Amino acid sequence: MNRVKSVFFTGIFLAFAASASAQSSYLCAEDMITGFSFDRGARQWKRAEFKAEAKYIVTRSTEPSRKWEVKETGSSFPVAICEKDFDDNGKLRCIGIGKDFLFNRKSMRFLTTYTVGYWNEDALRAIVPARSEGDDTPGMAIGRCTTL
Repeated sequence: MNRVKSVFFTGIFLAFAASASAQSSYLCAEDMITGFSFDRGARQWKRAEFKAEAKYIVTRSTEPSRKWEVKETGSSFPVAICEKDFDDNGKLRCIGIGKDFLFNRKSMRFLTTYTVGYWNEDALRAIVPARSEGDDTPGMAIGRCTTL
């Protein structure tokens, strides 16, 4: 009888552990960020280094059409949403308005891109006529995540 109980409780523990793992949230912090900025004096775009300081929380979404959401710490608005779950290789792709977030839970690394500015200035000026070239600085950041 003890063996049956042991197998039963081991099975329950493993099911709980798998469920808990699938429901994990992640805290991700930028390590480095690089991109481009507009030199107004020279009137040209140049490479730029930025201070890596953003932190993100990746959590299960409560919205039925989404699997995961990515929010900057301190914000309740998602910067990117993930329509699909992690793939078989542990990769997650999340898309936002101007910000994409790619995460690999096997390596616990992420890459995020900010794509506003430079290539879409005409569309941005249609929304904000007083906008000047270089008001946004496209960039890409890499970093690491931990399980919460």
